[in-house]
Amino acid sequence: MVQKIAGQREKISVTLERSLLDEVRSRTDNVSAFVNDAVRRELYFARLGAELERLEADGVRPNAAGVRWLSEKLDATRGRLARQSRQRRSR
Repeated sequence: MVQKIAGQREKISVTLERSLLDEVRSRTDNVSAFVNDAVRRELYFARLGAELERLEADGVRPNAAGVRWLSEKLDATRGRLARQSRQRRSR
C-alpha cells in the first residue's frame, strides 16, 4: 500500500520482526520517523561503502592519514545523524 501524505513523504506498509518493533516502540512514539531515520542512515553508509569499493577497484588504497580522516568523518556523521534523529522523533 502506498499513499501520498504531506510533503515529500509516502505512506507505505512494511513488515518488521515483532522483537524489533517492540524495541522501536519502547524507544519512540513515532515509529515512522524512527524507520525513516534508520533507512536514511543505512543508505548513507551503503553509498559510502559503494564509493570505497569503486576507489579500490580504481587501485586507490587509503594511507594511514586517509583512514584517520575517514574515521573522523564517519564518527562526526554518526553523531550528526543521531542528533537529527532524536530531534525529529521528539517533535
